[in-house]
Amino acid sequence: FTIRYVDAIGVKATKSFEMRAVNALGKTGRVRVSSNGDGNERDDHITLREAVLLATGKLSQDALKKDPKPDDDLFEGELRWISGEFGAPFQNTILFEEPMTIELTEGPLVFDTHASTLVMGEKRIRLKADTGPVFDVQGDRNTLQDIAFINVSSGSAIRISGQGNYIGEPFSLWQHPSLVIQGGGLGTGVEVTGSRNTLASFSIQGFGAGLLLKEGAAYNTIDSMRCGKNRTGIELLGGANHNRIFDCRMGLEFAETDTHLPQALPNREHGLVLRGGAQFHLIEAC
Repeated sequence: FTIRYVDAIGVKATKSFEMRAVNALGKTGRVRVSSNGDGNERDDHITLREAVLLATGKLSQDALKKDPKPDDDLFEGELRWISGEFGAPFQNTILFEEPMTIELTEGPLVFDTHASTLVMGEKRIRLKADTGPVFDVQGDRNTLQDIAFINVSSGSAIRISGQGNYIGEPFSLWQHPSLVIQGGGLGTGVEVTGSRNTLASFSIQGFGAGLLLKEGAAYNTIDSMRCGKNRTGIELLGGANHNRIFDCRMGLEFAETDTHLPQALPNREHGLVLRGGAQFHLIEAC
């Protein structure tokens, strides 16, 4: 959030603060992804899939490889990539040891708990999959931030059925988006059936629908979406109500170029469509 104030000599100024939720237990932990693989094996590295399994409680730290170094109590193996108390129900942060491209072959990365998990890609991570979704966010209060690029050949890139999740980050029109999503011509870039989620700063192209809000999607905030080269940019279906669509551009897309400037890439049919009784939406500055 940002505070605007007047300082001691009468100069107007602003100060920004970043907020991170800490759960009731007050426990936090971090894990660094050190491998671009997609397995769940006991070795000396942590994959993104293993990090998500740890965060959601499906993989225990006790099960990880923990070879002690001679003459001291430090661990090698997988535990060396973990600090603090990591895993459900704690607040978790997933970081990456270095820039990497990860090809997902074992299905979606599922966030299905109420533990807060922050995935911080630092804009250097590219994810690829033949069939989506890549992220299946069924739980609450997760943050996916700074994942640079997602490519899926078919299906959805991101599916959100939980509540209070934050995907992306704020940006203005002439900045490069936090997340570029590309598809193979069919499927959905981002599919939402959950409520009170915030989706910000996506660039979506190459899908049947860039963003699809279906029955159950309510009180979500869609901010600064750029949808081009889809059949339709944004679709709101019956049973999706009370959503806010703000500052979205249909047919304006960011290509992966050095200029990072938007270009005109029209959708094949429509930019924004309301179907089947979709109602009570606030659409502004689009």
